Amino acid sequence: MSALHRLQRDCERAFRGAAAAPLLPALVGNAIPAATRVEVYRNNAREICRKALGNSCPVVEQLVGDACFRSLALQYLDEHPSTSGDLQYFGREFPAVLDTLYAKSEYGYLGDVARLELAIESALLAPEARTLDLEALADVPADRLGDVVFATAPSLRLVESRYPVLSIWRAHQSDGEETVDLCSGAEYVAVRRAGDEVELRLIDRPALELGRALDGRASLSQVWDELPDDVRDALTGALKSLAIAGGLSHFSLPGR
Repeated sequence: MSALHRLQRDCERAFRGAAAAPLLPALVGNAIPAATRVEVYRNNAREICRKALGNSCPVVEQLVGDACFRSLALQYLDEHPSTSGDLQYFGREFPAVLDTLYAKSEYGYLGDVARLELAIESALLAPEARTLDLEALADVPADRLGDVVFATAPSLRLVESRYPVLSIWRAHQSDGEETVDLCSGAEYVAVRRAGDEVELRLIDRPALELGRALDGRASLSQVWDELPDDVRDALTGALKSLAIAGGLSHFSLPGR
C-alpha cells in the first residue's frame, strides 16, 4: 500500500468515526491539537450527510421530528457510509433501514414514505421522455398489437405501499391540510418528471405490475406471459392508466 493510499484510508476511517490515532502523526502541528482538528472534520462530514438525507426525505424528517431524524441519520451513516462523491445517492438504503426499525410498529409506513421521496428525487434527475404517439398507436392493425414493444418513460418510478403513502406525503406539503387515515388501504404511485416538476399520480395494481414488466425490449405478447391473471384481465385499462400518468414514452413495432 502506497503512503498516499494509507493516508487516504486513515482519513476516511477517522472522519467516519473510527479511531483517529493512525492519522494524527501525519498532521502538521499548530496551536489546535490534531485530535481536535480531526473531530471538527468528523462533525462536519457527519452533519453534511445528515443534511443530505434530510433534503432527500423531508417528510420523514417531519414525521419523526428533528431529534429522532438526527439519530436515525447518524445511525444510518455508521451502517451505510457514502460510497460516492455524489450525496444524491446516499439515502438508497434508508427505506430498508426504516423497515427494519419500524415494520412491526405503528410507524411501519415510514419506509414507504422514504421510498416515495427517493423516487421523486430520482425522477428529477432522469432524462426527458419522448411523447407517446397515440395516433400512431391507433393505426397499428389489431392483429399486430401483440408485437408492439412499449418503453416506459426514463423518469418513471413506481412505488407500492400497503399504506396510503401518497396521501401521507401530500398531507405534509406546504399546502397540505387533509388528515390521513392510515387504515384506508394500499396506494400505488406513478412518479415521473414533467419539465422541471415531478408529477405524482395514483394508479391501480395492474398498471403498476404492467409498468414494471414493460422495458422497451419485450413485446406485449411476451410480457403477457409474465403477468398475473388479474393484470391480464385489466390490460387495456392498465395501459391507459400508464399513458395518462405519462409513464409510457414510446412504442416500436418490428417491421414498421
